[in-house]
Amino acid sequence: MTEAAIGELQSRGIADITIIAAEAAPAQKRYGVSAIDRFGFGTRWNRKRLEERYTTLVSEIANDFGTMPPEDPAHAILDLVRRCDAVIIAGGGNITSRYLYHVYERSVLTKLAKKFGKPLLMTSQTIGPSIDDAHLGIVAEILTSASMIGARELDSLALIGDLTAGRATAYRTLDDAFHLRADAADEEWVAALNLDDRFVVASVSPYVSNPFWSEDEYFTQMAAILDSVAAELDETVYLLPHAGSPIRDEKKHDQISHERVIKTSSSSRIYALPVMSARECLAVMKKATLAVSTRYHPIVLGQSVGTPTISIGVDAYSFVRMYGAQKNFETAELHLPARRATADAVSALSSQVAAQRRVYEQHIKAIEPVRRAEAKTWWDALVERIRESSGGTVPSFAEVPSLKLANVEAVSCSEHAAHNELSLMYDSLIRERKAKAHTEDIVGRVGKDRDQQRQARLAAESEISTLRSELVAANSRKVVRLADKLGAVVRALRRRKS
Repeated sequence: MTEAAIGELQSRGIADITIIAAEAAPAQKRYGVSAIDRFGFGTRWNRKRLEERYTTLVSEIANDFGTMPPEDPAHAILDLVRRCDAVIIAGGGNITSRYLYHVYERSVLTKLAKKFGKPLLMTSQTIGPSIDDAHLGIVAEILTSASMIGARELDSLALIGDLTAGRATAYRTLDDAFHLRADAADEEWVAALNLDDRFVVASVSPYVSNPFWSEDEYFTQMAAILDSVAAELDETVYLLPHAGSPIRDEKKHDQISHERVIKTSSSSRIYALPVMSARECLAVMKKATLAVSTRYHPIVLGQSVGTPTISIGVDAYSFVRMYGAQKNFETAELHLPARRATADAVSALSSQVAAQRRVYEQHIKAIEPVRRAEAKTWWDALVERIRESSGGTVPSFAEVPSLKLANVEAVSCSEHAAHNELSLMYDSLIRERKAKAHTEDIVGRVGKDRDQQRQARLAAESEISTLRSELVAANSRKVVRLADKLGAVVRALRRRKS
């Protein structure tokens, strides 16, 4: 998480920070540091267009983007990398073909870091799980170019080893959001929301990809789950967005999905909260009885403040991240695959978790000092690498005991693994179908264009033929008129001679 990474750098005396952001001006205002725009890959571009932009950027690196338009954002990024001391890739699970524009952005940034001899470091990363064959080499280059990589799940750590044949320097770490703390101002901001004394928070991602729920079924199911939890605990459910627009009257991501949940709900006990900062989210989470989420960060924020999160994996991507986050504190029995996440199952689990909240808090309290020390060590080591100092700090990640809740049957590791594999296969199938549909659409449009071109050509040929006929006729009339005039002249001359 960008906010946490900036804080960790600043706390270690690194103040001159510039971030490369989707929107530079809002980011600069939000984080209080300099910001410039990204490379210009569109989040909604198709793969062909993304590849074309990527190919152009890569081919222009040797030339310092010299032939690209002056207004292209690549110029500012090149200048920034040329001047900086180090490049840090932070902020989450973006090294996956699912978000190809991020893979390409990070690849170009990696190549620039290599060009100018700048150390590249990666923190708080999820790698994969879906990486297409065409992108394996690109991802491997990013990973092997990094001086050190922080992988926030065991699965990501293993995949890094597989992709690089063990050549990458990678460590298991926590998500950087675990470093965040809510301050008095955040608490006051939350107090002004006038939330109920007892409540549940929930976050519903707009994305779903599994063989059990269609998109409509997903939102219907999540509404039913949250209605059931509200009834079971007799508490209000507040929907806490972790992605959205801070601009009034503009809604994105979780704001849209939360509206769909409320519209589908039958309880009138579910309410949407506004977009807020991560620290303000922490202040809300701290007051909650528990959280229910198909989003990643409620797990991490909940662990930070001792609030249990029941997580639901809705696709292979969310499974790796969310199950991994739960495993970091050995609370995996709070994670459910989509097939298991019925309204009855989640409400029953929420009842047990709420009743045994103290057990969860004690479990987290026992582990927290270990994980905080490890997180500090990770950032100490990262900053040492930036400064090229020889402190010799080596990151570590200790095994910890598992959470044990009475009357809660944890989903087995084998079932989680099977569900993940099924989700991966389903995700691959969906992407293949989309690629096929896209290809068929292109072929159809090309065929349609050819038909239109043929019809236009025939129409043009017909028009040309008509024009030729008219021209011949017009010329014939001109010849006749000219002959008539010549005849009249000849007759006039004859009369004069006579």
